[in-house]
Amino acid sequence: SPAVSESDKNDINQEENDGDMISRALVRTGNTNRIKKVIERARNGEKLKFGYIGGSITEGSSAGSQKCYATLSSAGFGEKFGCEVECINAGISGTPSILGNVRVQRDILDHKPDVIFLEFAVNDSSNEADMLSRGSYESLLRTCLEAENEPAVIILISCQENGYSCEEHMTALGEHYDL
Repeated sequence: SPAVSESDKNDINQEENDGDMISRALVRTGNTNRIKKVIERARNGEKLKFGYIGGSITEGSSAGSQKCYATLSSAGFGEKFGCEVECINAGISGTPSILGNVRVQRDILDHKPDVIFLEFAVNDSSNEADMLSRGSYESLLRTCLEAENEPAVIILISCQENGYSCEEHMTALGEHYDL
């Protein structure tokens, strides 16, 4: 058998590292029916719309608008499936989900996105007693899930460098709504 080159070894190691990262990062897949429909439409060459709502991480305040996760993920999806994907980035630095509720109709739902990404894990309160933050996030989830065009809804949970995040209650809501 032919010897494995250093370049091939590096590629294999990178694929293993990517797989490890994905397995650590993916909490659950939930019900995949909506995203499967989006993928089928992508494979048919239809133009899609991805809506992103959240804080500075979504906005791309430190990465810039061309290197933020919203721009890169929508472009990457389009490349992978050979379709055009419009990126609707409604990220605004420092905003919690309570303000996301105020803006979601105008900034996201009026565009009828096929997929909606929600990212408020570092701007909402993780305090057990803060039912306003939890209720607001759940209301935002329900509003997106109940949109007439039935978009796929994806919860993104990030954390600050110090480890702060609302992962616990956002994960619980994701499980409750099978996301």
